[in-house]
Amino acid sequence: MLKKILIGILATGILCTPLMALNVVQSQTTDGKINILLDENWGADGEEIRGFEVADKRYGRFIPATARAEGNRVTLSYESYATEEEQRQYTVWRYKGKNAALQSYPGELVFKAVPLGQYPAVGRVVIACVGDSITFGFGIPDEQKRYPETLGRLLGERFTVGRFGNSGKTAGKCNPGQWYGEQKEFTQALAFQADIYICNLGINDTGHHLWNPTASERDFGTLIEAFQGEQGSSVVLWGKLGPDFRGEPGKPGYPGNVFEGYSFRPYDSGSATNRAIMECIIAKLAKKYNCETIDAYTEMAKDPELYKVDGLHPTPEGAAKLAKLTYEWLLQYYKQK
Repeated sequence: MLKKILIGILATGILCTPLMALNVVQSQTTDGKINILLDENWGADGEEIRGFEVADKRYGRFIPATARAEGNRVTLSYESYATEEEQRQYTVWRYKGKNAALQSYPGELVFKAVPLGQYPAVGRVVIACVGDSITFGFGIPDEQKRYPETLGRLLGERFTVGRFGNSGKTAGKCNPGQWYGEQKEFTQALAFQADIYICNLGINDTGHHLWNPTASERDFGTLIEAFQGEQGSSVVLWGKLGPDFRGEPGKPGYPGNVFEGYSFRPYDSGSATNRAIMECIIAKLAKKYNCETIDAYTEMAKDPELYKVDGLHPTPEGAAKLAKLTYEWLLQYYKQK
C-alpha cells in the first residue's frame, strides 16, 4: 500500500507525489547533479533508471537526466552551463515511469521560451532557422557547410540550432502551395519549440508574378504570431534581405549583375523594385510584433564572389560569412560567462 505523501520536507520545502512505495526524504542540487534520498531502496545498486527529467522552472523545457540508484539514493546527472547557485535556485526534476509519477514541485510547469539574451539553468538555448532556399542551403551539397549548421558550430555547446528551410517558399500566399505556412518545415519548426526563430522570408515574394504586398504583410504576420506562440519566443527577421546579383550585366538590380561574362538570369523579375517595398513591410511587421531585425544585405553585397552559385544563393564560403554575421549579431545579446 502506498505510503502517505510527504509534504513540506524541512530540508528542501519540496512537495512530492508517491512513487510506488517510496517517499522523498531529501533532494539536494549540486553542480550538474541532484541527489535524492528516499525512505526505502529503489532497486539494485548502480541500476540506471529511465524516465527522470530536469528543467529550469522558469521555462519548463524538460530534458532527460541520467539517473542511477544506490540503495535508497538516486543521483541525477544533467546538462547545464549555469552557475551552481543558479542551478540550486531554478532546477526542478520529475519522474514519469510506468504507473508512477514523482516530482520536485507542485502542479504543472508550462513551457515558456528563454528570452533573447538569457541562458537557462538547465539545457540549452534553442534556435530555429526558418525560411526559403538560402536557409535550406540550395547549391551547397554538404549540409554541414550550410548557414544554420555553421551558425550552430560558432555558437557552441550552449545552443541548439535547427534548420527549417524550404526552397522557393514565400512569406505571403502568392500562389497555392508556395506559402511557407503550408509546408512541413513550418510544422516542424513549431514542434521544435525554439526560444528564437531567425526568419529569412520575403525574397521569393518580390519576384513572383502574382505578388500582392497586402497579402504578404497579412500572411507574414500570421507566421510571426505562430512562431511567437503562447510561449513568447523571440522572432528575428531578415530586415534587409540578401543580395541578388542576377540579371543583365550593367542594369539596375539588387544590387544587380556585376559579373563580366555571367548572366545567371538575363532579366529582372521585379525584385529590384519590389524588394524595397518588401523591406518596408518587414520593418512594419517588426515594429508591430516587437521583432528584432538583421541586415543580411550590406556586408554580403560587398563580396559578389560569394554568390557565384547562380547569383542569388551563397556558396559555402558565402554561407559561412552569413553564419558569422548572424553569430556576431547574437553576441550583442549573449555574453560569455
